[in-house]
Amino acid sequence: MKAVGSSGSGSRESPQVSRCARCGAAFECGARAGREHCWCEGFPALSAPVPGSGCCCPRCLKESIETDQSR
Repeated sequence: MKAVGSSGSGSRESPQVSRCARCGAAFECGARAGREHCWCEGFPALSAPVPGSGCCCPRCLKESIETDQSR
């Protein structure tokens, strides 16, 4: 996961930066970055709470999986 910094008022996030659908945190999505694999492929698949809602950051994905497994 890459940290996204803001070094000035005109700085912008790179196109590879995604925003977590749950908490809004910035994280790097391997699929959007054009990589062959994304970091999330090692986790169990979950259904999106709302179709098309987007991906979660590593922390929120882990929390969602733990919550789902405890049900």
